[in-house]
Amino acid sequence: MASNRRRFPRVRARGVAAHLRTEHGRNACQVENVSLGGLFVRTDRLEEVGEEIFVDLVRPGWKRQLTLAARITSRFDALDGRLSQRMPGMGLQFLRLDDKQHDRLRQLLRE
Repeated sequence: MASNRRRFPRVRARGVAAHLRTEHGRNACQVENVSLGGLFVRTDRLEEVGEEIFVDLVRPGWKRQLTLAARITSRFDALDGRLSQRMPGMGLQFLRLDDKQHDRLRQLLRE
């Protein structure tokens, strides 16, 4: 099961939105949970597993967004969601975090 492979604990992301930038355009999403390793976003606009994208995280009170590279690791459409009692969306794994990105992400997890 996926939870056994997680290196970092997930926390509920209150008030955090994501703007996904893919080869198909931009997609605004609500962040459901986040960790130092990745996040899950609620969306009906699903991309392919394995695709690398950029995620712009925004939160009220922030002066600037946090932009991270990520890889899509899972996706759940509306039918999958009904069958597994999950919401439609995608799991994303962060890629190549620099020290500044890592620090801002760690701060987000503490808030």
